[in-house]
This record gives sequence, C-alpha cells and structure tokens, in this order.
Amino acid sequence: MKTFRTAVLALVGTFSISAFAFDPDIAAIEDQTVINRFPAGSIVTREKADRALEEVRRARGKMDELADYSTRRCSENFLVNNCIEKVRKAKMRQDRKFLAIETEARKFVRKDEAQIEREKQAERDRKAAEPPNRIEPAKGRPANAAQETAAKNRQARKQRSLEVKERQAEALEKASLEDVKRAEYEEKLKQQEIRRQQREAKVKARAAERAKKAQQAQKK
Repeated sequence: MKTFRTAVLALVGTFSISAFAFDPDIAAIEDQTVINRFPAGSIVTREKADRALEEVRRARGKMDELADYSTRRCSENFLVNNCIEKVRKAKMRQDRKFLAIETEARKFVRKDEAQIEREKQAERDRKAAEPPNRIEPAKGRPANAAQETAAKNRQARKQRSLEVKERQAEALEKASLEDVKRAEYEEKLKQQEIRRQQREAKVKARAAERAKKAQQAQKK
C-alpha cells in the first residue's frame, strides 16, 4: 500500500512539473513576416534586394536571441533534450528560409553592379571616341600629335577594358566562393541532423536497456 501511495505521489509530482514546464515559442522562432514579404522570385529591383538583405539580417538576430533564450529555459523542463531539440529544429528550418532569400538578393545585387559597371564603361568609351575639339597646333608641336593622342586614347580604352574584365572575374570568383560556403553550410546542417539521429538512437537504446533491467529486477 505504501509503495502504491509513493508511486501515485511521484506521478502527481511529474504532472505538476509538466503543467508548469517551459514551452518554447516555436511560432516566434519561425516568424514568417520576412519570409512572406520576400517570396521566391519577388526580388526584381536593387532597392528590394538591399532591403531584403537588411531585413533578414535583423530578423536572424532576433531569431538567434529567442532561440538562445529558449534553449536556456529548456533546462527547467523534465524532458530537457526534447525541448532543446524542438528549438534547434525550428531555428534550422528558419535559417534555411533566410538563406534562400539572401541568396536570391545577393545574386540580384551582383547582376545590378555588373550592369552599372558596363554602363559606365560604355560612357567612357563613348567619350574617348569623340573627336577632340579642333585646336590650332602649338608652335613647334610635332605634326603627328593627333596620332599620338589617338594612340593614347586607344591605350586608355584598352586599360579600362582590362580593368572591367578583372572586376568581372573578381565578381565571378566571389560568387563561386559564396556557392562553396552555402554548400558547406548545407553539409554542416546535414551532419548535425545525422549526429542528432545518432544521439536519439543511443538514448532509445539506453532507455530500452534500463527497461529491460527493471523488468528482470521485478521478476527476481
């Protein structure tokens, strides 16, 4: 009878703890405000691309703060690991959505910057191709001065063209590095998920082993 009463009291205590356990605000961690504002394919202007990057930066900061706070509060729960895992998964899902918006916005920014540079180069080429104002040659000026000026203009255009190509190459290299970083990040998330599954399997195995030992002890 005493054993039964002890078990009942323990069960009531467990329910009481569960009733007042911390419940992480998953909806707040996965706030859809920014996600809905910039759906896939909606970034079609430079202004919107810049705004998307800034809003994602602020939203990610808020998400990190809330996730960190929730993870600390999870220690108050009876099922600590389950609470922490809910927060971790929510943060991972939200971060993937943020990453998709950032990727689309950065791609548009690179495209816009390349277009601006092309327009600037075209304007420089146009000015360089304009005939110089007719000026009476200075006394003692060589007869081939016009040819020398034209040669200098051609050299200047060639140099500017090389500079544009170098900047374009740098932009492509930067884009490639971002792709590599994004792939590394996705791989990191994948490995985290694998380790989580392995931890869960170990926890289940230990729980099963404890249950088995408990049953054997009862039989004795």
